[in-house]
Amino acid sequence: AVLQEILYAVQGIEGQYVLLDPISDAFCITEEARVPRGTKDIVRQICEVGWLFSKIDEHVKTSSMSSLLHQSLCASIKSHLSEYYKLLSLLQSELKVPGSSALSMRKLLAWMHEPAKRLKHILIIADGCQDLKGGALASKVHAYVMHGDPTVRSLLTDIMRVTFQPLLQMIIAWATEGELADPFQEFFVMQDKNATDDQFWAWRYSLSPHMIPSFIPEALANKILLIGKSLNFIRTQCGDAQWAMRQEVLAQVPRDGSVFDTTTTLFSGLDGFVTAALNQVNKRLMHLLFVRYKFDKHAHAIKQYLLLSRGDFIQNLMDNLQSTLGR
Repeated sequence: AVLQEILYAVQGIEGQYVLLDPISDAFCITEEARVPRGTKDIVRQICEVGWLFSKIDEHVKTSSMSSLLHQSLCASIKSHLSEYYKLLSLLQSELKVPGSSALSMRKLLAWMHEPAKRLKHILIIADGCQDLKGGALASKVHAYVMHGDPTVRSLLTDIMRVTFQPLLQMIIAWATEGELADPFQEFFVMQDKNATDDQFWAWRYSLSPHMIPSFIPEALANKILLIGKSLNFIRTQCGDAQWAMRQEVLAQVPRDGSVFDTTTTLFSGLDGFVTAALNQVNKRLMHLLFVRYKFDKHAHAIKQYLLLSRGDFIQNLMDNLQSTLGR
């Protein structure tokens, strides 16, 4: 009966003899069970897994609905809890086996060693990310993944890959379509809807520094910003709404969460795709400006007008406009 209650306890469920002590915040066995002190210690060690499970389950049930990344984190944690449920099902069947091969407390303690280790690290990551979203959450998860224990690193990397899926999809949508698929303001590119068309290039889109994940260099983030900004400029300001990237560039788009490379701390293939996309969108933008709209000829005409046979006026004007033109 006590062994059955222990199996309930490792699922966070109290029984008649194994209860959650509100003072110590731990499962313990009551005096009514009449078991030796050594057995009580074993029960306490086993039931620590139940405490971990309860805390993790609480995190999952109260997951934030205002963060796609947090929802993905909880989904990944749920999948690992499913593996834990499979183990409990196996142990429940072992409990019914008679004879020397039957489940004992010491066998159960041995069985719980690895799950306890895994659940402990899952709880750490769940606690650490509880009030975070977007790039801040991604940075926190990435920091946990940099772990020296290979088994722990493998576990947390698996969680990270699922958690980062929304971020990867945001990057892809922005860099291929110029679309901000960001319902909860978690992406590191933000839009100022109050910016007028005259302010489009300078103010419409910008980086949100606190949402840039630690594993994405600022230079790469700026490239990603520039791709989507240029795409929107081409379509809304240059009247070229039908233009799309070539298939060879789109073929480089990283589509899977497994593309994250923990050794280089970058999305594997993301840098190459961003560079290729930026080159193509810049080429199209230059074509529109200099071929369709003949920007160089307009600039030359303005230059001729402003010079008025005197070069000092334009030089002074350019010096004063340098900070604005440098944006």
